Amino acid sequence: MKRSVFPSLMVVLLLLVPFMVSSPFYLDLLVQIMVASLIASSLNLLLGIGGLFSFAQTALAGSVSYAVALGCITYGVSPWLAAMGAIGIGLVISLAIGALALRTTGLNIGMITLALAQVLWGLALHWGSVTGGENGISGIPRPSLPLWSTADPVIWYEYVTVIFILIVVALRRFIASPLGVCLGAVRSQPKRMSALGYNIWLIRMSAFAIAGLVASLAGVLFVFHQQFISPHALALGETAETLLMVIVGGPATLLGPIVGAVIVVVFRVIVSSYFDYWPMLLGALFVAVVVFLPEGVVPGVSRVLRRPR
Repeated sequence: MKRSVFPSLMVVLLLLVPFMVSSPFYLDLLVQIMVASLIASSLNLLLGIGGLFSFAQTALAGSVSYAVALGCITYGVSPWLAAMGAIGIGLVISLAIGALALRTTGLNIGMITLALAQVLWGLALHWGSVTGGENGISGIPRPSLPLWSTADPVIWYEYVTVIFILIVVALRRFIASPLGVCLGAVRSQPKRMSALGYNIWLIRMSAFAIAGLVASLAGVLFVFHQQFISPHALALGETAETLLMVIVGGPATLLGPIVGAVIVVVFRVIVSSYFDYWPMLLGALFVAVVVFLPEGVVPGVSRVLRRPR
């Protein structure tokens, strides 16, 4: 009973935030957290649950953001059509990355995906005639809704929140589904799963497809929220922050990437305004989590709460 009440309560609280917090700054902060947590969740699906060292999810989301921006600004396509086309492009890129990465195993998968992420970043940075180079692309319009204006921070927040909740619920269903269970089993016992007749490559490619879909949706939300995209969104530092969100929050858990995103984004947005050397504090927090809660904040806190007194 308690397990079903808590998620429902959190959903209601998320949707009621605009009625409790009137500041556009904090609504903007919460949207940033939700978008970052979706990218981290896509990485967690591969790394935490599937054991696949993929470091291309942030660059993938950034590439989808560029596809939306080019569709809206360069080709004059409607935001809705640009978003659907960009998600399709993101799926193709994700499957291509998976097909290349799964030709090898272990840490080599991480090296290939990291190299491909750097290729995407290099294209965004140096293909200035298309991407705008370091100046990026600005003025991306948000999709219109029949009865409300997405220019209103409250309406936009509710729009993003509904999509965020639907994606998290879908991820929860996937993790508990037979395919999600097989993905976890392939991570721990690949040889046994292969001997039982399971197609290991197909299971892992399915994970790349679903993770790519989540990252693509996050990229669409990111570019519509910021209404701007630059190569910085695909940079190695952003990839490192996404990885940090997964490790700090707790790999292989649904809430871990979300909690990790809250911690990292709050440090990046709020703590940085008071303390210039905020990465040092974030690094110290990361060390503390590794030492005292090596499994991550969410599993570690759950373990402490379950401990008999």
